[in-house]
Amino acid sequence: MKKNKNQRLLLVLMLLIILILAIYLIIYAVTKIGKAKNNTVQITDGDFTATLEQENTPEEKHVQVLDNGTKLNTSTKLHEEKSVDGFTFTNIQLTMTDSLTTLIADVTNTSGSDKPMTAFDIVFVDDDGNELVTFGSFINATKAGEKTSLESNGTLDYANAYDFKIIVK
Repeated sequence: MKKNKNQRLLLVLMLLIILILAIYLIIYAVTKIGKAKNNTVQITDGDFTATLEQENTPEEKHVQVLDNGTKLNTSTKLHEEKSVDGFTFTNIQLTMTDSLTTLIADVTNTSGSDKPMTAFDIVFVDDDGNELVTFGSFINATKAGEKTSLESNGTLDYANAYDFKIIVK
């Protein structure tokens, strides 16, 4: 009789270990393997079925990926002409290639007088106006009415920015 009781206890213990192992495998599958495009993952193990919500990669709604892999920002707000402290920024383009985000623009001195080299910050923002990152940059000395170009770079991918602000230092 004691032998029967021990066998039952051993059987229950083994079933408990198998159940714990099955739960561990389900969790592992969901977190490591189950990166599906839809928002849910369903896993079935015998009589047990689990449906779990899954995080997706954020949608890049302001990005067009070119054939060479370059990400090109398509936000109309980002491309709008901007005027700050006697400078006008036009022909604005934001791209990301090989983990380098690059902002280029034509800059015209519209102040009516010569300007010395000017340092400023470029603050990229998302659709809600939250700051994503700040790039430091400068414009060389310009004469009144003169046009120059701006190129500012930063590491990591910020090509999906909605807009940017220019803050003269």
